[in-house]
Amino acid sequence: MKHRLVIAIAGLSVTAAVALAGVAPAGAATVANDTVATATPLTSLPFDASYSLADANTEPLDGTLLCGEPSEHSVWYRFTATAQGVLRIDATTTDGFQPGVFISEGPPPSKTTQGCGNDEMDLTAVPGRTYYISVFARTPNAAGTVHVHVQLRPRTVFLAVDSVTKNADGSAKFSGTITCDPAAELGFIHARLAPNTGHEAGVDVQDFNCTGAPEPWSGDVAPYHGQLSGRMTVDAFAFICDDFACEEDVVDTVVKLNPH
Repeated sequence: MKHRLVIAIAGLSVTAAVALAGVAPAGAATVANDTVATATPLTSLPFDASYSLADANTEPLDGTLLCGEPSEHSVWYRFTATAQGVLRIDATTTDGFQPGVFISEGPPPSKTTQGCGNDEMDLTAVPGRTYYISVFARTPNAAGTVHVHVQLRPRTVFLAVDSVTKNADGSAKFSGTITCDPAAELGFIHARLAPNTGHEAGVDVQDFNCTGAPEPWSGDVAPYHGQLSGRMTVDAFAFICDDFACEEDVVDTVVKLNPH
């Protein structure tokens, strides 16, 4: 529960003075997870809960942290990931106001914001890291009930770079495999070579299949100038979206291409 502020204002009743202070009057119901410090730990997912805006106070963080615009009646949750996967939060209401969702890695306001928006938010959870989640009202003076649903889907995107070889024309060929869910609706792989000269060369690949099993992909990278040779940094990035969320995987390695 939030600490109550005791003040005396001449000519005002206790109820009015407390209202001006932005604190719920004595006896008002409050949710247990009304502040960052009292965030409800999510030890088992999926998680579902509902709360009334009348039971959640508006605190200073609501106006300064949550999406950088007026927000009200926040509640808080925290989740420590034990495995990599997509953490998704949905906030819904039938009461005609706009709910919002905020996520940070570590407790705000000092930690990094991972996302902020309407209705839903997701991120790739990393094992051992703790995420703080807030659900709130983005509509001023809203009244009603918010339903909160939190779920974690195990990782579904796996990218591999099996080889980088030199072509006769001085370009380079990437080849590898990608594993992604058959429900994927769109996606791409971006493969990049960065020689020690600093000139980068890359290729976007969309010609691959998502079947739930490792599938081949390949792409040719043209040199920035001359031929690609010598020690190269390899960055390959896969970005795949379905109706649940967008997920990514990254491969970083070093190869050596010999000149012809």
